[in-house]
Amino acid sequence: MTAKNTVEHNIDARVAVLAQTYANIFQYLGHIDRGLGEIRLSISDLHEDIKKARKEAQSDFRWLLTIIGGLGLVMAYGFHWF
Repeated sequence: MTAKNTVEHNIDARVAVLAQTYANIFQYLGHIDRGLGEIRLSISDLHEDIKKARKEAQSDFRWLLTIIGGLGLVMAYGFHWF
């Protein structure tokens, strides 16, 4: 082998390594993109759950205020405040 053939062979090997590295990076980016899509779906589901929890909390708070008011009226009647 001459020096020129060795350099060409060396360059071909380097290009092959770069091509394989590019393919690996492209594959990993595909995995990351799919993972981010799943995370986006999870986040949107979480937003829906938070909205439902807020509505339930508002309803529970209204019931709590109603019960406290009713108990206050019963106590006021029992203590002859009116």
